[in-house]
Amino acid sequence: MKQLSSMVMMMAMLAMVFTACKEDTTPQGGVDKNPTVKIETKSVEATSAVFTITATDATEVYFYCTDATATAEDIKTKGVKVSGSEATADNLQPETKYTAYALAVNGDKSAEAKAEFTTLEATELPFDGYQLDKLVSAVYRTDNEAVMGNYEVSFGNTTKLEWVGDMQVFIDFYNEADSDPINPVLPSGTYEPNSDYSAFSYSPSDSYVDIVVEGGELVSSPIMGTVTVERTGPTYTITVVGTLMLLDDMEFSARYTGTLQFVQGGTSAFEFFEADFEVVADDAQMRYWGGWFYPFADDVGIEMFSGEFDDNGSMTSGYYVHISRVMMPKYADYNADYVPLADGVYEVGMLPEANYCQPYTIEYGRIEDLFGDKHFVGTYITYVDGDTKRVAVITSGTMTVESSGDSYTITADFVAENGINIKVNYSGKLVVGNLNDNDETEPERPYTTLTENHTYNFPVETKYAAFCIGEYMKKGFDLWFITIMAFNNQYPDGYGDMFTAEFVVEAGAPRDKMPTGTFNVALEVKDRTMFPGIIDYAGNIFFTWYGDLTPDAEGYSSQIAPIVSGTVTVEEAEDGNYSFTFDLVDDGGNEITGQWTGDGEAIDLSAETAAASAQPLSMRR
Repeated sequence: MKQLSSMVMMMAMLAMVFTACKEDTTPQGGVDKNPTVKIETKSVEATSAVFTITATDATEVYFYCTDATATAEDIKTKGVKVSGSEATADNLQPETKYTAYALAVNGDKSAEAKAEFTTLEATELPFDGYQLDKLVSAVYRTDNEAVMGNYEVSFGNTTKLEWVGDMQVFIDFYNEADSDPINPVLPSGTYEPNSDYSAFSYSPSDSYVDIVVEGGELVSSPIMGTVTVERTGPTYTITVVGTLMLLDDMEFSARYTGTLQFVQGGTSAFEFFEADFEVVADDAQMRYWGGWFYPFADDVGIEMFSGEFDDNGSMTSGYYVHISRVMMPKYADYNADYVPLADGVYEVGMLPEANYCQPYTIEYGRIEDLFGDKHFVGTYITYVDGDTKRVAVITSGTMTVESSGDSYTITADFVAENGINIKVNYSGKLVVGNLNDNDETEPERPYTTLTENHTYNFPVETKYAAFCIGEYMKKGFDLWFITIMAFNNQYPDGYGDMFTAEFVVEAGAPRDKMPTGTFNVALEVKDRTMFPGIIDYAGNIFFTWYGDLTPDAEGYSSQIAPIVSGTVTVEEAEDGNYSFTFDLVDDGGNEITGQWTGDGEAIDLSAETAAASAQPLSMRR
């Protein structure tokens, strides 16, 4: 309450300041003329009011507002002098009768006027003991890491936050899992904030209060305190007492009395399909995301439906095919009104980081832990019919796309994690939404900080490190992470010239030995290539770069350049060392050349990469 009152006072003071800065429209009085004055109420709020003052033949005009009777002397000594046509009264009490006075003065002559008014009802929220009677939602799940009963309950004075004073409370309760998950009961008792999913606790990071404050702003604040649950038959009484952490630790108390009808939520609401099935979709839509920082492909999401929906857009019955990431060839116009889905055969498989995604690939389905709860992500299919909910998490298969104008035929042959086969068929128009919002954020080239050609001069402590992670990007090709740089005790993070790149070689060569040959800079996955240097939206660098890691006086290194063309030749020397010959060009046209011979280490990480991709979905993070 203090914060809201302070805001009102501040706005009123600002109004006074702005009023004082207005052009002086008060007529100047002449000698021996009788002044006149008129005051009219312009607007009234709960704690303030604005008035229009009109005066003639006055050298001074005074304004005063009070809930008592005032004399001319009171107006002049207790009021304020106004120079414009408006005056504001602030710091008023709600639902109170006031009189606003205006006094016009010319020498020893004066005139007085007044306007009576009553302030409005207070719009400040009665937090203390606030009674909330609307159940917004009640969801029960058991798919958290501790396999505890998770009771998500939201209640308020409205089901839709629109007007000043609207409020909703969300409490993320945890207790022992209910033996009847279809009809769970939130146990009575006192719940304390705790993040370990223990019994009689609620998650402080996921429990909050939403309030619409004055001005229409929606404020969402975590709640820290205690929550008491009492149950008598089907009726619950939930009492929340604590402080709102983002509202200056404002004291808060609220109570809900009513029923809780829980619905199943998260992955625990679904059973897995156990037999092959087919989906014939009635509708389909695509969201195009684009992404200048994806060098190989564009990111789109596809949804296909067959069933019924309620007014809120939630499926009440039928099939829903969800493919969150489909990588298609780069489209020339990020901002086109209609971006077509590229024809071709798309393969479901292991999805590496987005910067490495190849065209005609589809994100595999999996179950991931998000904020303590498990959710389906990637490619999956759900079926809903009343209380029946089934899911298939797609881990392999293909999707074939054929188009004629804006009409599409999409045929999918998917395989779920448990081995069942699913066919999906759709024929018709594809509703496309272009949601690209990032192409204008791409920094202008050149990125290089070099201003002239450079010859590599590696420090004496330089070594190479080469890591093979196997067929990470594309089947049949191994990807190698290559770094050449120096370390010592003084500079454990490296210093001097460095080189970093990612080499591509055909699979089958030794994975524990530095690959040799001439590697050409090219944005394609083929034998003896290395990718040009890029950055992402966060400023992280990828692929082939030159840099000087020597820190400046402030501890930063500033010499850096993305490689856009050229070659690196790697040869094995007789002593087991390797020589590197550089003939490179950065995006500013600077030539970066030189030669270095030295030792290092090649490490095969392909087994670890393959093992990670083969983990059960429930184990992946």
